[in-house]
Amino acid sequence: MLKRIQPKTAAAGIAAGIQKRRSSVTVPHRWRPVSTLRGVAALALDAKFAGDTAFHQALAQLEGRLPTTHEEVQ
Repeated sequence: MLKRIQPKTAAAGIAAGIQKRRSSVTVPHRWRPVSTLRGVAALALDAKFAGDTAFHQALAQLEGRLPTTHEEVQ
C-alpha cells in the first residue's frame, strides 16, 4: 500500500479517467476499497457529528475562534 507509483502510471490512469469522463480516478486500483470505505465512514461520521455541540466547540477551539453561544456554531 505504501509503494509509490511511477508518474507514467499515474498519467495513464488520469488520461483514462478523462477519456471515460469519470468524476474521480483512483490509481493504483488497490486503493479503490480504501477509498470506498473512507466515503462510507465519512457519511456515518458526518451524521454523528452534525448535531454534536461538544464536537463543534472542540473544532472551534482548534480553529481559534470559540463561539460564545450555541447559535453561532450552527
